[in-house]
Amino acid sequence: MSELFTSGNVATNSDLAFWGNWAFVGYYTGDTGSPPGSGPRGGVRIFDISDPANPVMVRDFACDGQQNDPIVWDSDGNGVPDLLLLAIDRTMAGPECGAARVAHGDPTGWEGIRIFEMSDDPASPFSTIQQVGAVYQDCGSHTITLWPGKADQGELIVYSSSYPLRPGPTCGQVNGPAAGRDPLHGVIQVVSVPLSDPAAAVEIAEPPITYVGDPDNQIDWCERGLCAPGILEPAARACHDIVVHMASGLAAGACAEQGQVWEIDANGIPDTANPVLVADD
Repeated sequence: MSELFTSGNVATNSDLAFWGNWAFVGYYTGDTGSPPGSGPRGGVRIFDISDPANPVMVRDFACDGQQNDPIVWDSDGNGVPDLLLLAIDRTMAGPECGAARVAHGDPTGWEGIRIFEMSDDPASPFSTIQQVGAVYQDCGSHTITLWPGKADQGELIVYSSSYPLRPGPTCGQVNGPAAGRDPLHGVIQVVSVPLSDPAAAVEIAEPPITYVGDPDNQIDWCERGLCAPGILEPAARACHDIVVHMASGLAAGACAEQGQVWEIDANGIPDTANPVLVADD
């Protein structure tokens, strides 16, 4: 592996998505901004990478929120993606771009997945990006993973990973139980996105996460040097990221404490209750 290019923005480049000659680079800054005093910001930068050694940024789409992990899809098959999803793992005043950041545990706050339609004219791609919907997620959405196995039936399946590192509106030790939620979270969340109407996306399942063979069935953040009483939640049982392997119908979760591999059912939902492989340190 050799480095061909380095981008120059002052932000945390969180996650990436690729489609053909396009790269989508999610980014965000901390609550104090970067550099300090500049204020929080976030969004996704879109690069033309047809010349990998000299990418050209064609759009810097501002949409504040951490951590802005992108998913893209080409609905009409013309080679230019026209659907964009962004994972938001930060409590905001509302789902729309431009909403302010609010206290993490604000019971009226929002976090989850934002959904956008993009112009896909090959002569002028991404000239317009319009938010058409959003899906609230308990504990927010740290990363999102696409399983396109039902795309030929007009449906995308999205796996949302998150964990209660901090309290959220309906997440964690305090607000979770009050909302009828497990204080450790204990699930991934599955969202269905109809290609004919992406705005109608909705959560359809919450497969449970259990740390098989783990003595306390949770991660204690202090065990990983992240102990900050009063700031971070004490523990969790949840996942950070998921990858899928289409040919074998498998999904693998990088969970907070364990790695697991699951079979994906015909409905697109991983059988997390019966992992086929578990790796525990």
